[in-house]
Amino acid sequence: MNLIIVLIFVLANFLSGTVNAASLHLEKDQNNPFNTNFYILQSTVTKENGEYKMWFTGSNGTNLKIRYASSIDGLNWPTSELVTVNDTGDNHDPSLFKHEGNNYIYYISEPSEGSGTDIKVKKATATGAQFDTPVLINLNRQQWNSQKLSCPFGYFENGTYFLFYCGTAGSGWNLGLASSIDGINFTPCSNNPIISGGDVGNTQLYTDEHNVKHLLYHSTSGITEVTSVGPLSCNSVWTNYHTFISRDKPYDQTYIIAPSLLYDSSPKELFYTAKGPATSGEWKLNRAVENTSKSKIIIIPGFFASWNQEAILHNSETNDWIIPTYVHEYDGLMQSLENVGYKKNIDYFVYPYDWRKSLSESADNLHNFLQTNIWSLDDSNTVSLVGHSMGGLLSRIYAQKYSSDKISQVVTVGSPHKGVVQVYQPLEAGETKKDDSFLWLGTKLLINLNRYNFRTDREIVRNLIPSLYDLFPTYDFLKNKKGNRISVNSLSIQNNALNEYSDTTSIDNKMTVIYGNKTINKTPKEIVVGNRALFDLLTRDYLDGRPLSYIYGAGDYLVPLISSQFGSAQVQLPLDHGELIYKSEGIKQIFSNLNVPFSDDQIEEGEETKISPSILITAQSPIAIELELGDNTYSSEGGMIFLPNAQSGTYKLHVKKLSEGDYTITLAQIAEKNDVWEQFTGQITEKYVDEEDIYTIRFDRSSAQSQISHKYCSKFIKHRMKRLFRYDCKIKKRS
Repeated sequence: MNLIIVLIFVLANFLSGTVNAASLHLEKDQNNPFNTNFYILQSTVTKENGEYKMWFTGSNGTNLKIRYASSIDGLNWPTSELVTVNDTGDNHDPSLFKHEGNNYIYYISEPSEGSGTDIKVKKATATGAQFDTPVLINLNRQQWNSQKLSCPFGYFENGTYFLFYCGTAGSGWNLGLASSIDGINFTPCSNNPIISGGDVGNTQLYTDEHNVKHLLYHSTSGITEVTSVGPLSCNSVWTNYHTFISRDKPYDQTYIIAPSLLYDSSPKELFYTAKGPATSGEWKLNRAVENTSKSKIIIIPGFFASWNQEAILHNSETNDWIIPTYVHEYDGLMQSLENVGYKKNIDYFVYPYDWRKSLSESADNLHNFLQTNIWSLDDSNTVSLVGHSMGGLLSRIYAQKYSSDKISQVVTVGSPHKGVVQVYQPLEAGETKKDDSFLWLGTKLLINLNRYNFRTDREIVRNLIPSLYDLFPTYDFLKNKKGNRISVNSLSIQNNALNEYSDTTSIDNKMTVIYGNKTINKTPKEIVVGNRALFDLLTRDYLDGRPLSYIYGAGDYLVPLISSQFGSAQVQLPLDHGELIYKSEGIKQIFSNLNVPFSDDQIEEGEETKISPSILITAQSPIAIELELGDNTYSSEGGMIFLPNAQSGTYKLHVKKLSEGDYTITLAQIAEKNDVWEQFTGQITEKYVDEEDIYTIRFDRSSAQSQISHKYCSKFIKHRMKRLFRYDCKIKKRS
């Protein structure tokens, strides 16, 4: 059997990021892959009088041969028959050509003995498993297809027959076009190949109701579509390249070939052949079906990307969370959805939530949100969850906890499926290691806001941020000074949530994991720990060892690969943790996985929230605050002013006294080299209501300095002593 010319290409190890205009919105069948009891490669499918008919490349036990099968539902194909045709050798790559009420099959005829130049295109009239005498198609070779020929597809328009076909000169497969007046003698286009690169394979062309031509073919990235306007010719301009069926499932990760679209059906159906790890190397028939109703997209942000004044500043229970205006990472994703016709709170929703709570509790709250906003309006609605960072963990655990057919897809973006080492110090001792992440900033803020309600910083973290337990690593991330790994199972802290939901079998067919691999050795991966210090024994800190150094590895600067690589359907992008959600490459990948059609000019990027350097100010109690630098004024939002990427300069903080009572201002200066956190407290009496105080803040974005005179605090009090006795430098003001 001469298998070499069968168009099975060695595909790239990652999904292509090139995704352009699409007219098809198809979702892979939940029953994929179909378990036929026969060998199948390239197939071509039609539907006539309610019956599905398929001609495909099979085998007679010796050679590749065309076989025929039928189905009443497109899912179950009980048997197949060997096509009766007078043609020896290998016959493969069948494609259906409907013309003047007849079904014709173009196919490749290849003698068992001979060279690539002996490969021919033939055409036969097909009635089920019966072919009439095949007709040889006369097609001259050109340099680009001098070695091999395959995947013919016929088309008829304006009195002219056209033939698409693939070929190679020895390296890479390309697509050519030829035309004919009689349908037998074809003249190749002089500008062939019309499409090259990406190992182009089996092809299909159809014209839509707007007279736009859609050319489908399999490529290294999956099934690709290009479009052209006007009559078909050698000079047709093909644009809007779009991979609309990607290799993103366990059953199709290795290869996807031979698209066969039923474009006249309602809904449209696309059959294709694929194989992957889940099929144990066997080729299987698959289907994708047009989704005529949009699945509601739910965007779930990460840690500290949601805000509620009463909850954060006063520890009150409330559900009214917002995405604050300083968070711009999700702007591009939302605007891109708007650009392709999705409407906020109709087609897509953003779910701000209390990121301090455990993932299990947050999953319950998410369920209530979906019941209220989606299913109470229409119980037949489906949802696709897109979660960034910790939001991806919430999406996954929700889908596992509330397993439902109403969950169409789960896309996690930069999510720490096996935890992150950055939560070790906060949970073990209430300490934080400065970095440029919302995880660090949110934790540090809560510690500084609540120091006078708890005895130690560790108690603050453990009582107010239980979600950090759900981010604790589940892999062996600690090493002793000799370099030996310490079993994570032996530690005093365990991640019960991720351990409980480690088995994702129930959602594997719905979940795609997008992760970043930006630069080698820049992402915290492991921690070397030593013996506890004497002070640790006194405060009961670092029960599992005091950190001595961090070990860095590959990842997105926040989540290492050992944690982000998870599940059976993974997509790697060369982006960092924030870029995954706000860069166009990440947004395109999300759209591709959600089967959302778009063009390049509809994709808009978000922006990074630059934490180092920045200024953060919170106001508790009866005051209003405003920050001024030159002609620029920054107002508070929900009791907070956050100025990312803050410039050096002398700022004026205006404090308007609204009513009697005590107030506290927390000032955080986050510079490139360090961060300084201080508090100003005061008491407003009736006499001074409606007056304004002005504080001067001299900010250096390189290295922050204290804004409080040392006469208000003792220099000899060390950091560790301040933590133990809850003593901090503060200005106390009465007015």
